[in-house]
Amino acid sequence: MHHEEDCGPHWLCRLQLGKERHVCAFFNTDDEEYRVLLPFIKDGFERGDKAIHVVSPDQHRDHLERLAGIGIDSTAVQRSGQFELRSSTETYLPDGRFDQDRMLQSFEQMASGNAEEDLP
Repeated sequence: MHHEEDCGPHWLCRLQLGKERHVCAFFNTDDEEYRVLLPFIKDGFERGDKAIHVVSPDQHRDHLERLAGIGIDSTAVQRSGQFELRSSTETYLPDGRFDQDRMLQSFEQMASGNAEEDLP
């Protein structure tokens, strides 16, 4: 799962993250990943940050259920423009092949879009 948020600071694993940040982490299981990331994700939604989550197509339902488990109404935040759920396949392999430069450019566009958009 890839998670983009804008505006800070945030706390992740008891570390304060500044406004400019990029975090990479490796997890052994999905449960471990969500145990670490869900408090960070919830904090971002409560602060009104825009979030873009990129997950594999077969994980969409589970991901939305986990968000619901921390009180996030995914339908409402998608409608408001605060949240986008994207498929890893369409994000990383839009034409069936991986292109590192295209992927990095795509994330730069998503991040700059987050910084410039004001939510209602």
